[in-house]
Amino acid sequence: MSIITEEMRVRKKMCEFAVKYGVTKAAIRYQTNHQFVYRQLKKYGGTVESLALRSRKPKSAHPNEHTIEEMALIKKKYSRFAYEGLVEVYERRLFKKL
Repeated sequence: MSIITEEMRVRKKMCEFAVKYGVTKAAIRYQTNHQFVYRQLKKYGGTVESLALRSRKPKSAHPNEHTIEEMALIKKKYSRFAYEGLVEVYERRLFKKL
């Protein structure tokens, strides 16, 4: 990682302080709680990059996500009947399977 933010530097200092003087003193000095200090110590691997914020985006699709066919049907439905609900889309989908 090429960019080291001020927040990452402060977290690194907090982790080093916590290792040296304890979690309670680190939490008091950096005006945070014990849980946050423990969480950062768990992430801390000796480098500033280990304390960087990670993406929270899911790595895989949701199991209840619409299929590609359903999305095409929904788009088609909205282009024709924007005032009606999605019930018609699911009814067509069910009757197609039968």
